[in-house]
Order: sequence, then structure tokens, then C-alpha cells
Amino acid sequence: MVEEELKKTWEKYYFSEECHEKEIIDDLPNLIEDCDVFFDIGASGGQYTFFANKILKNKNIVAVEADPIRYRLLNESCKEWESLNQNKIQALHRAFYEKDDESIDFYVTESNVSGSLFINDHIKTYMKEVDLTMESVSTISLISLLNQFPKQKIFAKIDVEGAEFSAFKGACSELSKHDVTFLIEIHDWKDSNTGLYPWKIFKYFNKAGFAPYWFKKHFIVKKSNNFLSRILRNLSFSIVYRFRYLIGVFKSIK
Repeated sequence: MVEEELKKTWEKYYFSEECHEKEIIDDLPNLIEDCDVFFDIGASGGQYTFFANKILKNKNIVAVEADPIRYRLLNESCKEWESLNQNKIQALHRAFYEKDDESIDFYVTESNVSGSLFINDHIKTYMKEVDLTMESVSTISLISLLNQFPKQKIFAKIDVEGAEFSAFKGACSELSKHDVTFLIEIHDWKDSNTGLYPWKIFKYFNKAGFAPYWFKKHFIVKKSNNFLSRILRNLSFSIVYRFRYLIGVFKSIK
């Protein structure tokens, strides 16, 4: 029942002409045209995998999803899509995290509300409407994913409901070895599993030699050799996210 409801919802919000995040999907050809590998991390129903597969040809696509219900549907779809444009599509049932092969609890909502490694502000909003369960999921790190494709140009879309903080903490010391550009949604809430606040991610970007650029409510994050510009960009967005976090705290108190 849940799977059928998800399929209907995704058909409208992920795969239609007026889909969710349409402004980014429309720009996807320009963003990924010269990449060899596309990562869809936090893939959910596979919206970005679907559109990347239409754009790329003879490339590698890796879709990562922790939610067991969403993963089952995603895996089925990836097998179907793989035959359409000669790309190799791999679906992984893993939680994106700082370390590899750890068993971690994942909150499953059994609804259209995205699950998470911790109860974030989004889940709290719908607590009375969803039946939360916990599933144990094996983890995978960013570096482990990148190491599968050495010396290849990689584009990684990441939307993991706050788990991005710990993932980049674990990756920042080795990230400069890879030719990778990120499209990331950076969330406002604290990661209660690790105690990491959202602004910490900009520290990890800077340490790795990467700079963030605001892009349609997301960030494009890429290598930068301009030392001063990189520091200023990461510092300014760090300050912005401190204020955004505090605003969220004040609203929750009210």
C-alpha cells in the first residue's frame, strides 16, 4: 500500500513536466554534460537518476538510498532505466555517513515524508501523521564511493536530510584527490547523532579546498585554488547558517 502511494506521488512530483526542483532539473544537462560518473546520494525514488540517465550515455550512475521501502522501488526502476541509454546504473541500499560498513538506525516514516538518520525538524513537523519505525542500515562513506572511480570526473547530487555534515567531516582530508563537483542541499538543523551543527560543513569544505556557490536553494561545491575567495565564501555561508539555525531554534520555542 505504501509503495503504491509513493509511486503515484513520484509520478507527479518527480517525473512529470512540472516536477519537484524543476529549475535544477532543467539545468542538469549543463551541470553534468562532461562528467563520467553521476552520484545520486539520497536518491529517494530516483528523480535525479532518471533525468541523469536521459542526459548521459555510456556513463556510470550510482544511486544511494537508505530507506528500505524507497530503495526497493528505486532498485526496480534502475534496472528498467539501465536499458534506455547504455549507462551502467547501480542502486545501493546504504546510509550515507562518515564511516563505512557500520550498522546504523534509520528512521522510516512509511509515507511521503523523507526518513532520516535522526529525527530532524522536517520529521517533527509530521510526527502526528506518520508511523515511525527504525531499520538498521549499513553505512557508506563519500570517500568509499569516490574511490570506486579513480581519475574520473564525478558529479554528485546529495540530499540526505542533515547526514551531509558527518559525511563531509569524514571525507575532507582526502577529498582533494578527486575530480568531483557537488550539488548539495544543506539543511538548517543539528545532527543529533553526531552533535554537528550545520555551519560546520563549511569548515570541512574549506579544509578540503572546496568553495560553495549558492544555486537555486542548493549549493554547487567545487574545488577552488583561490585561497582568499574560498575562505571568504565558506566563512560567509557559515555565518548565514548560524543565523538560520538560531531562527529555527527561536521558532521552535514559540
